[in-house]
Amino acid sequence: MSSVIGAFKEVLSKSFDLRFWLYVIIAIILLLVGIAVVSLVFFFIGIIFFLIFGLSIPGILIYILLGVIWYVAVALVSVLMGGMIYTIARGHFEGKKVSLEEAYAKARPRVWDMLKIEIIFGIIVWAIMVIFVLPGMLGLLGAFSGPALTQGIACVQSIATTQPQLTEEAIATCFAGTFSDPTTIIAPLFSMMAGLLVSLLVIIIISPFLMLALSVPLFEKKGARASLGRIFELGKKNYFFNLLSIILMVIVVIIADILREVIVWPFMIISPVLGAAVFLVLFIIILLWQMAFSYLYMVKIYLANTGSEAKK
Repeated sequence: MSSVIGAFKEVLSKSFDLRFWLYVIIAIILLLVGIAVVSLVFFFIGIIFFLIFGLSIPGILIYILLGVIWYVAVALVSVLMGGMIYTIARGHFEGKKVSLEEAYAKARPRVWDMLKIEIIFGIIVWAIMVIFVLPGMLGLLGAFSGPALTQGIACVQSIATTQPQLTEEAIATCFAGTFSDPTTIIAPLFSMMAGLLVSLLVIIIISPFLMLALSVPLFEKKGARASLGRIFELGKKNYFFNLLSIILMVIVVIIADILREVIVWPFMIISPVLGAAVFLVLFIIILLWQMAFSYLYMVKIYLANTGSEAKK
């Protein structure tokens, strides 16, 4: 536990370095510009193909392919920016000044391997969400699309044609039989919420491995397959350190959000406009700090994992 606290204190002290904030801001701007340029290019390409193929089957297949390529291109830009920030963050811990050019030079050759790991882990996370949340969601949708609901809507439409203004009593009467059995809604809703909690718990359990997704292929220059093995090796050896670090990181980020709301609340009482202005300023400042804090913490987890391994 002492090592977790020590790492947290080091990350916290470095997270207020305004120079690192500047790098985060530049990375965000570059990311947004990159996504905008890629999206604009694919938009015009899509228009050209639409003028040629319209809504024909070949055209639809081409649009789907363009969508997949666009997603990969955007993901590449995102991973590249993440790799650059990780490289700069590592320099902060090692006392080295890393320029954007140096960060780009180190991150660019590792982009494809980082992207492969991100996709693999993304599929795992989505699969967990689908397995545990989808059944309850489908049950809830079924409850809201049953015959009683259809009859209720028809009843409202019928009343609307004869009465200039619908009353709450009339609407309630139309839908009185829709959810007469509370379990119609409660059971699937409870199932969906329980599935969401279980999926979040599972993601937390595997998070000591997920948090190494970018660091290993970036810093160790390994391919995707070798990186997966290395991630599993490091995550297993440092499981509880990683898990406690991630939980602590999430708690601190949540506390920062709560603190923002507490500060804004008195200003909202004085004036909604003033409160909104204060909220916007604090939102930007705290968001930048949260991003800097999270990037630094991710890199610190990797450095602690490899450092502890070297001591054994």
